[in-house]
Amino acid sequence: MTKSDKSESNTSEDWADAPDVSYFLGRETDLNTLKQWVIQDLCRLVAIVGLPGKGKTNICAKLAEELRGKFQGIIWRSLLNAPPVEDIIKDWILFLSHQEKADLPERFDQQLYLLISYLKQLLY
Repeated sequence: MTKSDKSESNTSEDWADAPDVSYFLGRETDLNTLKQWVIQDLCRLVAIVGLPGKGKTNICAKLAEELRGKFQGIIWRSLLNAPPVEDIIKDWILFLSHQEKADLPERFDQQLYLLISYLKQLLY
């Protein structure tokens, strides 16, 4: 699946700079374990750690791609050369509000509270 296919498939998905994982080979066992943890075991947090260049980003992208439709939305962001956290929070608020929330609070704690309130709405 190409990036353009990803972005057009669902308006509640924002793949930004996700890598192309149409060619994925050799990590199926790891991928199946992660899917089990997230879907069957209902893990709320999974940390993927390791040395650089070992395929952490690709396995995460493949996992997110395969879990499409199991969640209300997907937001993919690379932390490599990431913008300040304040910019990321604003971006997520705009995404979750469907670009309707233009008057963002000035203070970071208020922005964070607003983001959390949008995320809580997804739970109910």
